[in-house]
Amino acid sequence: MRMSRRSLLAGVGAASGLVALPDLMAPGVAEADPPGPGLPGVPGPALGPSATVTLTPGLTYSIQDPTDWSGQALSTRVINFAGAQPAPGLGGGSLVLPVRMPVGAALKEVTVPYVNPAATPMVFDVFRFDAGGTYTQLATRQLASGTGVQSATVTFSNEPKTDGSQSYMALVNFFDSAQFVQAARIGYVAPPKAFVANTIVPRVLDTRLTGGKLNPSEERVVATGVPGSAAAAVLNLTVTETENAGYVAVFAANAAWPGNSSINWSGPGQNVANGVVTAVDTNGGVKIRGAVSPTHVVIDLQGYFL
Repeated sequence: MRMSRRSLLAGVGAASGLVALPDLMAPGVAEADPPGPGLPGVPGPALGPSATVTLTPGLTYSIQDPTDWSGQALSTRVINFAGAQPAPGLGGGSLVLPVRMPVGAALKEVTVPYVNPAATPMVFDVFRFDAGGTYTQLATRQLASGTGVQSATVTFSNEPKTDGSQSYMALVNFFDSAQFVQAARIGYVAPPKAFVANTIVPRVLDTRLTGGKLNPSEERVVATGVPGSAAAAVLNLTVTETENAGYVAVFAANAAWPGNSSINWSGPGQNVANGVVTAVDTNGGVKIRGAVSPTHVVIDLQGYFL
């Protein structure tokens, strides 16, 4: 069975209706009636023992929000996928979820909570896409009828550690307006916390060449070139041609200044260097922030942590 990523994504339509979202990370505890609150004034279905969550020791888990499914009407807490339009070649309405994991992780579990009071089973599939656009169907499972929120898990014992060229996608086909799914829980073997050292150290910022001196309270975003999956960048931070005492802070580009200082100097005309380990944003970016007096800033990338 082969189809393109485009045909998997084609025709995913809008949805309607609301239901309270269960806690996918409460280990081994069945949700009790009544469920927790959803949107004000919108009751959710009763959750029975089939909503019990079991976590596998040794795995790392992440919850993907309902917003990660394609083609839905949603709020941040509740979701109902009734009424999606048919997807060509898939035999019914379909919703897709790109599975998110860090590079170097090995996929082990995908769990989807669902409601199916209809007589027709829903179908839950997981695919792996490889370089070149080919794919492999790793699992398929029918989601049987039942009352309340049920939970379906597919497991994988032989999936390799990802190297960045693979991607995974969950797919749910459904055939009745009363059927819907919620969020997803991804279980994987986490990659080792490895340090990747640059053999040739690139200079990622030199304000003497671009931008001019960093002024007090000024912030600039710097692209370090590390992958977005990196946990932290390792930098050599240098200030030069200082005008008076001051400091510079380095922190992730998607964060507000946390009040830190990454390098300090005590007077004019100084050249000072320091090693910095800093978080990065999903694009590998950091911010620099000046304080007290202007200075030129030079940054070299030593490497990064996965």
